[in-house]
Amino acid sequence: MEGLIEEEVHALNALLETKKAEAFDIAPILNLPILNALWKVTVGERFEYEDPKLLDICERLGKVFKINFSAKMGMIFSYPWLLKLPKWLFDYSFVMNLFHDVIDMMQANIMKHKQSLDANDLRDYTDMALVEIEKTTDTNSSFYGQFGLDNLKVTLFDLFVAGSETTSTTLTWAALYMVRYPEVQRRLQEEMDREVGVDRAPKIEDRGRLPYTEAVIMEIQRHGNIVPLGLRHLM
Repeated sequence: MEGLIEEEVHALNALLETKKAEAFDIAPILNLPILNALWKVTVGERFEYEDPKLLDICERLGKVFKINFSAKMGMIFSYPWLLKLPKWLFDYSFVMNLFHDVIDMMQANIMKHKQSLDANDLRDYTDMALVEIEKTTDTNSSFYGQFGLDNLKVTLFDLFVAGSETTSTTLTWAALYMVRYPEVQRRLQEEMDREVGVDRAPKIEDRGRLPYTEAVIMEIQRHGNIVPLGLRHLM
């Protein structure tokens, strides 16, 4: 994962370099490396940032979150009995259609993987899950047969929905806090330059020498408002 993340950081920096002379919204841009990393782990592919398929995935997931975490949906999360009212009052049907749209996208990639699956050359998470599904004979297992395939489809959906937005939103808060607290940004950069240098990217092994950097990351996660309304646990 470290090499994969480093590749995306370099790609993101190159993209930001092309925009440094203009004002732009960083939030949608931060979705691109996160989705790319998740897509590489789960499906084994990586996109260029201008690839229409990657932009389409960003757009679909963006719609899901924009509606799912709106004030209307927040009311449903808090008072589920409201779903007894006409669903059009809360755009609920539209939300579910978007969910199924993203899930169908996962289904298409699963089918593509099944056609080219090689148990001796596993490419990604989907391949590993498909091999487990093929060898599972226990009917009570979550990997068994069609239930296993459905479970994989929804698991991929969860990884993308839960992983992409939370990570990119955390990074958006980080960018905001670095602008609002330049003295923190300056001290963080000084520690990074001193302990890591300017000729390479930071590594996991550097973590023990970067206490201030880690403290800043933890404070951003504590203070940033990532999922203010929580999630429903029953549909």
